[in-house]
Amino acid sequence: MSKKHKKTLGQDKLKVRVRQSDDGSKKKIRIYNDCFEVKVRVKDQECEICKDDKSVFSC
Repeated sequence: MSKKHKKTLGQDKLKVRVRQSDDGSKKKIRIYNDCFEVKVRVKDQECEICKDDKSVFSC
């Protein structure tokens, strides 16, 4: 391997960080490396239960 290739080897790996709220309903995901960064916010939604037939509907 050339010196230039050894220098850049391993720098393209992605790093992932996940933060979660105390109740677990919200999450923040950060995916990044030296070249770019992506942030995602996830919010759990509650499902409604119909009182008539007790079936579950996703929101």
